[in-house]
Amino acid sequence: MSVTAIEHERRVIYHSPQTPGYTCWAGAWTMPGGDIMTCFTQATGPIDGRAPGPPEVLRKLNWPPGESEHFKGDPRYDMTGLDMCNVHLRSQDRGDTWRQVSADKFETCMNGITGECQTALRDGTIIRGVFGWYLPFNLEKPQTGYMELSTDGSKTWGEPHILLGPTKYFTMPKRVRQLRDGRVIAIGGLAHGRANSRTRYEYHTLLEPMLLVSEDGGRTWGGPQTVIPDDLKDK
Repeated sequence: MSVTAIEHERRVIYHSPQTPGYTCWAGAWTMPGGDIMTCFTQATGPIDGRAPGPPEVLRKLNWPPGESEHFKGDPRYDMTGLDMCNVHLRSQDRGDTWRQVSADKFETCMNGITGECQTALRDGTIIRGVFGWYLPFNLEKPQTGYMELSTDGSKTWGEPHILLGPTKYFTMPKRVRQLRDGRVIAIGGLAHGRANSRTRYEYHTLLEPMLLVSEDGGRTWGGPQTVIPDDLKDK
């Protein structure tokens, strides 16, 4: 099967109030009724002259990332001290025009905590997955993957709903969708063992595909569902 896109165009719908601007990790979904929404991470503030994050936090998160084929290893990519928020835009005319609905703030040394992992349920509730481990300055938040719900179009968010017990699992939700039968599924990465007990690089060697199912709109989750049989995990 081949697919060809026709009559398409690429258009900038938003730019950070700062130039150069940092906006990334975008997600998009359709609301009940047909409106389109998008969310992305935004960071503004001085590039130079900021105090770095605590050394023990940066060591555990292996941040900022070292030099690789994709990244030059700039220490300024530690985002401690920047004004960071999750910007939400909404369009009522199929994407021709957009208005900002919300911009909830957060603090981290990392480059984002959510955005891609968002969608709307059939009742209009917006659900998003959060990398709680990327919020080391807010230890009241679960230091593992969790879901948050908004019933007012992203203006406010409810309490965290942890995906899996953090004494046994570490999770990183990447996508969330509602199925035709009403259940909600989340996919991403999962590691066995206590959450927040290893470095980011160590977790990268342990993560396996995650599939979770919720029957109550993302408040509680069953699983994990088997994605890779045990006899194939090392192949």
